[in-house]
Amino acid sequence: MRVAASYKNILYGFLFQFVNLIMTLLLRTVFIKYFGIELLGVQNLFLNLMGLISIVELGLTTALAVTLYKPIKQNENLKLASLYISFKKLFSIIGLIIFFVSIITSLLIPYLNINTDININYIQSTFVLYSLSIVVGYFFSVNRIFYFAFQKNSIVLKNDSIFIIMKQFTQIIFIFILNSFVLFLILEIFFSLANNFILNKKIKLDYDFLFEKSPKVSLKEMNVWEKVKSVSILKFVGVGVNATDSLIISSFLSVSVNGIFSNYALIFTYAFNYIGTFFNGILASLGDLISENNISNIRLYFNRLNYLSYLMAVFSTGTIYFSINLFISKWIGVEYQLEQLSVILLCTIHYLKVMRQINWFFTSTSGIFDGFVKVSIIELIINLILSILLIKYIGLNGVLIGTFFASLYSWYGQSISVHSYILKKEVSEYFKNQLFLAAKFTLIIYFVYLINSFMEMLFSNKNEYILIFISLLCLYILIYYLDIKKNKEFVFLLNKLNSIIRRKQNVQ
Repeated sequence: MRVAASYKNILYGFLFQFVNLIMTLLLRTVFIKYFGIELLGVQNLFLNLMGLISIVELGLTTALAVTLYKPIKQNENLKLASLYISFKKLFSIIGLIIFFVSIITSLLIPYLNINTDININYIQSTFVLYSLSIVVGYFFSVNRIFYFAFQKNSIVLKNDSIFIIMKQFTQIIFIFILNSFVLFLILEIFFSLANNFILNKKIKLDYDFLFEKSPKVSLKEMNVWEKVKSVSILKFVGVGVNATDSLIISSFLSVSVNGIFSNYALIFTYAFNYIGTFFNGILASLGDLISENNISNIRLYFNRLNYLSYLMAVFSTGTIYFSINLFISKWIGVEYQLEQLSVILLCTIHYLKVMRQINWFFTSTSGIFDGFVKVSIIELIINLILSILLIKYIGLNGVLIGTFFASLYSWYGQSISVHSYILKKEVSEYFKNQLFLAAKFTLIIYFVYLINSFMEMLFSNKNEYILIFISLLCLYILIYYLDIKKNKEFVFLLNKLNSIIRRKQNVQ
């Protein structure tokens, strides 16, 4: 049951991410053509400002999901019904608070010293509209939390996919016809409402017992607030690093540079989301495993998932490194490309982000957040100080270097925390292995880079697509033969995948 649910969640997650990526690229192409790169930078700034404001949510989504695993496993329907009501009221209050804070933020926008030619009053009013599209979702967040905890996230993803396609298709049409950013944001609000309304109807049909009268269960009794204290700090740091990068770029450089940067950030975000989709698909089942408290099984599961993280990190990082500038130039134009050093830094940050996510998954499903707090606060401080100091001298790369060192420290500290509190073993062997894997991957990338450079000199009238294809083919062959062919974790994962496929075929 655990494997079947995970398989379904992962499958729908991949499909959702693919559909979302295609539609987002199409929409962004039209957006840049009709609204311009500067307004795209403003929209990215909105996204990051709302990320900071959503800290008001205090990490409740993660903390509340953890508290549901046990009552679901024990079929405590009355308790679940009571928690559903409590969570729904709580998120309604949070939604109102976030909207109120966003109104205040709109009044403070003139004081952020944003480097743009767009009228500040226009930015303020459109920010309020943008915030409404985000706030609407909070009134229905409880449904997503429960579907996730029940390992039925595939239902949410299917619903989201349908409405994303309809929303973005409609936005493209209205951009062509009316060329209005305000209408673009109004459509965001409308489809967010429609999406969540349908999901709310569906959960009433799927889990009708959640709407039965039941005795009250206090959040204090579920030990939620102890988890929230730690998760809220972690959420603040996670959002803070991304949001402050955007604010620093907009203030010290320009909104246009932020817009160009956001195109690269979009690609890396979707690459990371694809990887996260797999882990999100098994997150609830991981919660079941950790609740069994079998340390040897937990360690074994960690090693296998950690190796899978590494495979995903090297394939995604290598692919993006050799192809992203060509993709950007063919997609929206050479003028929107970043320099090679920026691409290298972004790829390195992506690699670290993928590798450290395994620590978060084990921490969030175990509910042991305390060890992450101090590390995360220091991460934010390192990122802010280095980014502000270096951007004055080396521009955008200064912000990326700050983010790199902050991420590197966070990976180090979080790994120690997970090994101490959850795996209950020394972390030295883990670090040695990770350094060895990273060094080997760096050498592989450098060797393929030399092959690529040689072929560029050999063929003066080069076909860029052929060069990229050969580079990626060399990369994948080297990774396979030098890294994974005889690895015991890879053999296990391959056998597991084959058994899942055979099981699905037998069912069909």
